[in-house]
Amino acid sequence: MLLDTFSALLDARELTLETEPVVEEALFHWRDARAQFADWLIAAHHRAAGCTATVTFDEDALKVPGFVAA
Repeated sequence: MLLDTFSALLDARELTLETEPVVEEALFHWRDARAQFADWLIAAHHRAAGCTATVTFDEDALKVPGFVAA
């Protein structure tokens, strides 16, 4: 349900997101993985900035490539 809400917001003409491709990437990964949406959003922003890893405290995120322990 939350994923549907985010998707609808992305499709709304009245709403413009500054980093829409980053949000779309985060939603794509969040749909099928264990990490929380916030972790995916931060990681997507990091990748867009050229980073190769995202530091996290989240145990589930640490099971996903690209996340490293704090």
